[in-house]
Parts: sequence; C-alpha cells; structure tokens
Amino acid sequence: MLQQTRVQAMLPAYDAFMQRFPDVQTLAKASENEVLELWAGLGYYSRARNLHRCARQIVKQHGGKFPEDAKQVLALPGIGPYTSAAVRSIAMGISDAVVDGNVVRVLSRLFFTAKANSDSAAKKERQSNQDSEFDSTSATGTNHARAAEIMARKIIQDSPLKPSIHNQAIMELGALICTPGLPACLLCPLQTDCHVFRKGGAALAAEIPPLKKAIKQDLELQIYWTRSRKDVWVIKNSDRPIFRNDWFLPCRILGTDGLIYSDFDEERIFRSTKKSEKTAKAKLPAPNVKAGFPFPLAEPSGKPFRHSIMNYRIQGQLYSLDLSEKQMGSLMRNDTQGNNPRGKPGAGQNKKKEAGVPLSLASGASSDKAVVAEADPTYANSRRINKTAGKKENARSLAARNDSGGSDRREIKSIRWHELQSYCPSSIIKKAIPGIS
Repeated sequence: MLQQTRVQAMLPAYDAFMQRFPDVQTLAKASENEVLELWAGLGYYSRARNLHRCARQIVKQHGGKFPEDAKQVLALPGIGPYTSAAVRSIAMGISDAVVDGNVVRVLSRLFFTAKANSDSAAKKERQSNQDSEFDSTSATGTNHARAAEIMARKIIQDSPLKPSIHNQAIMELGALICTPGLPACLLCPLQTDCHVFRKGGAALAAEIPPLKKAIKQDLELQIYWTRSRKDVWVIKNSDRPIFRNDWFLPCRILGTDGLIYSDFDEERIFRSTKKSEKTAKAKLPAPNVKAGFPFPLAEPSGKPFRHSIMNYRIQGQLYSLDLSEKQMGSLMRNDTQGNNPRGKPGAGQNKKKEAGVPLSLASGASSDKAVVAEADPTYANSRRINKTAGKKENARSLAARNDSGGSDRREIKSIRWHELQSYCPSSIIKKAIPGIS
C-alpha cells in the first residue's frame, strides 16, 4: 500500500483492509471487487489485484505459507527482487540484500568514485564482474545501480547485524541522512569511512549518483461519459497507455504528435462523419472539430482538469455522449485483444463478433442509488454500468445476438454507485466527475 502512496493516506485503508482480511486465507477467498473496494482511494489498483492473486497462489501452491525459497517467491504475482528481499530478510531472517534507491545512493557514495563511465564501458564492466567479486573502488558512473547490488549482497553476508536490522538501517540512512542532492554528512555515522566524503565532502556527494531528470510527457485525455439509455459504459483494455489494467470510461489519448489511443472505432467514425456531411450538405457543429471525432458530437461536461501519473502530465476533459445501443456498437472498437471479462471465446460464444449488434435487457426493474455492471459478450473488454433510479436492484440478464443468429445470456451484477471507484482509478475519476466521493 505504501508504493506510490503517502503514509497518512495509507493508514486508514490499511486498518480497514486488515480487519476485513486478517490472514492470507481470508484474502484468497474474497472476490476481486471486495478487494478493490477496500483499496478505493489509494490508486494504482494493479497492486491490489496482484496482492489478491498472490494470496490465492500462496494458498493453492504453498498451503497458505509464504515460501522461503527465492525462486518460489519471485514466481508469485507482483513480487520482484525488492519485495522478495524485504520479506525474506525482515520476516524470515534470511540474508537477502534489499536494493532500492536509498541503498544505491548510500553504497555509491560510500564505496564508489565520481568519475562516470561511458555506457559501453559500464556494460563491459558489468559483464566482466557478473560472476566474480566486485572491486568496489572501480565502480563508477552509469554502473552505480549494478555495482551497489553486487556490493549489497556481499556486505550483508559479512554483517554482524541481523538481516532485518541491516537492511532497514541502510534504507533509513539513505532516507534520513544520505539523502538525494546535498546529504547531511556531518550527522552520518559512516562519515569517516565514506570514500566520496573524503574526496570532496558533501558537495561532491551531492553529485553521486547523478540525479536523473524525469522526462514528463504531455498528454491530452478525453474521457467520455457515454450513456445508452440509463447505462454508462466502462472499458478495460491492456493496450491503453495508462490505466491499462483498470476499468475506465471510454477515452481518447492524444500526444504532441496526435492521437495515441482511442476506445472508439476512429476509421468507422470518420467514414460515417464524411458520409453524413455529404448527405446533409452540412458542416460539423463545431468548426474546430475534425472528422474522426465521435459523432454525434460530444459535449464538454465540467471544467478541464490536470493530473499527473508516472511520467505523464495530463490535461483532461470530460465529455458527455447520449447514444442508442446501436450507435454505441457502431462507435466502439470491437477488439478481441486484452483482458476479456467473459473469458476466452468458447462455449456459447463466437470468436468473431460484429460491432453494432443491438443489446436488449431481458427482464428486471430499475432501482435507486445503484450501479449495475455487466460483462458484455458483444464488445470485447467492455462492461456497462447502469446508474438507475428506484428501489432495490433485481437480478437481470443480458441477451445479445451474435453473428450466427444465436443468443448469449448473462446475469448482470449490481454494485452501489460509490463503488464506481472500484472499477475506475479513483484519483482521476474524482477530478473528472464532480460529486464522486
């Protein structure tokens, strides 16, 4: 939970999460929606999904006990070298070196010189030292991270401290004293042994390792609140550059050179728009809208907003579209790639589906303060959310015709309105849609 999340924001969610899932067995038995609901507000929902998958794999393959073997740990979903070393050293007392940015910085300053190697020289140095003891005094430049990793493994084996204390001490030293930029060298317990401090003091230490300037990419994010009767559509697509593992409202993403990603069938929209213009002998409603923009024209809803995630600076705008189900089918891409909530095409499904096939609700009544989410066999990777007005939601089923003329019926799932955040990344949804809490 602390990855990319502040402690103050994490603590309430952590307490609620641990009360609901006190052990790995309870977490493994829970549904994904239950896990995501308690993760709401923390963002980066792939962390919650990986944690859930990890719990299930531990129960299924390891009898509910976290494995000690490094290879088995690294085979668990969402666990890499850092998490593996942290768990094995702190929870199990195994001498496995944790290497994060703090550790790299401490060891780089403690042992390494300031002269930077070229990329090619660093590559040769890594290869030559792959299976041999590393000469700490020769590790320089672009090789800081690799050299620190090798040295960290060596010194934890020789450390008189417990692995848990050793790892946490180095990380805390980097977080509190040996900080990025100008460190507090006069307070450092390793000052007299620090190679860089002896060479040039804190001023030289501030240059090691060289600070990398994060290159931010500017994106324009157009989010579409797309209504079909009382339904609002959300989509999951692994090809989406951001929020690729999350349910999200249909969107278009543009960079400085133009369109990067779209949930809409841009080519079909372009053809339909040009045909409509020719038939009606009329221009598009807005002069600044080019052919290819979703048609009928989407209306801006709310104010533009800004958002930052990873290396992206996002300028966003929410748009509102009212469409019939047939229009919705004509506008949306009909991909078969990515994560399909219905599973792989098989029994009861055709591998090929025609976009634009109308959908009909077979039965049921409307309800109040509820959202209905249902897997849709016609549109791969898409799910409808139904904001209804009335009483308690009844179970309903969705009938969809496929291209062979048969039918495929599925039950829809009711969730409360505030649980939209369990489907879409809450931080940006709050900015895009006023009133979401």
